[in-house]
Amino acid sequence: MMVVPGSENPLAEPHPQEVAAVARAASAGVLVASLCTGAFTLAAAGLLDGRSATTHWRFANELARRYPEVNVKSRDLYCGEDKVWTSAGVTAGVDLLLHLVRLDWGTSAAETIAKAMVTPVFRPGTQAQYADTSIPGNSSPSVEQLHLAVSQDLQRHWNVQELAAVCAMSPRTFHRWFSDAVGTTPIAWLNDLRISEAQRLLEQSDLSVGAVARQVGFASDDLLRKHFSSRLGITPTGHAAAFRRQRP
Repeated sequence: MMVVPGSENPLAEPHPQEVAAVARAASAGVLVASLCTGAFTLAAAGLLDGRSATTHWRFANELARRYPEVNVKSRDLYCGEDKVWTSAGVTAGVDLLLHLVRLDWGTSAAETIAKAMVTPVFRPGTQAQYADTSIPGNSSPSVEQLHLAVSQDLQRHWNVQELAAVCAMSPRTFHRWFSDAVGTTPIAWLNDLRISEAQRLLEQSDLSVGAVARQVGFASDDLLRKHFSSRLGITPTGHAAAFRRQRP
C-alpha cells in the first residue's frame, strides 16, 4: 500500500517526481490511498479519471476545477474502489485506513486498532464531513446576535418570524438578507445548528435519540432522523454507536 499525504502548500502543483512514483506504484498493482489534499497527486497521476474522489472540503472545488474528469464528492469522508482510495481531512484518513483494514483483515482487526487509538471503529465513507453551522467571518453584528440567541435557546421551536424579530426585521426582509449574508436559508441553517449539537450529544452522552431530538429543538425523533440522515449520510443511532463503543 502507498499512502499519499497532503501537502504543506495544498494549492501548489504536485511534484512531478511524486506524481511519477504514484503512477508507477499503481501500474504495479499497489493499492494507493490519499489523505486530505494528497488527492491532487493521485489526480495528477491520472488515477482518479472517471472515478469518484474526495478531499478536504475547503479544496474540493479546486480539485474539481483542475481535474474535471474526476467526480468530486465534496461531502464524503472517504471513497474509492479496487486499489484507488481518497479521504478528506486528517481524521477521515483514519476512517479510511480502518476501512481498508476491515476489508483485508476483518472487523475484529479494525476494532482492535480503533480501540487502541480511542477512535470510532466505523464511520461510513458517505457520511458528511460536517454540518456547516458557521457564519462568515465578515458577517454583521445582526448575524452574530442571531447565532448567539438561537444557540442559547436551541430547544425553542423557532420560526422565521421569531428569527426575524431577533434582528428587528420583517420576515420577508430577513429571509432575503439572511440568504445574502450567510449563503443559505434561515431554516436550513437552523437545522444544521441542531444537527451539530445532536452530533455532540450523541457522541458524548447516553441520551436516547428521542431525548436528543427534544434537547436540540426537533419536534420528534423522526424529524431528527430525517434531517440527520439527509445531512450527514448516517442515522443518529449509527452515529452514536460508533462513538459509544469507544467510551470506557
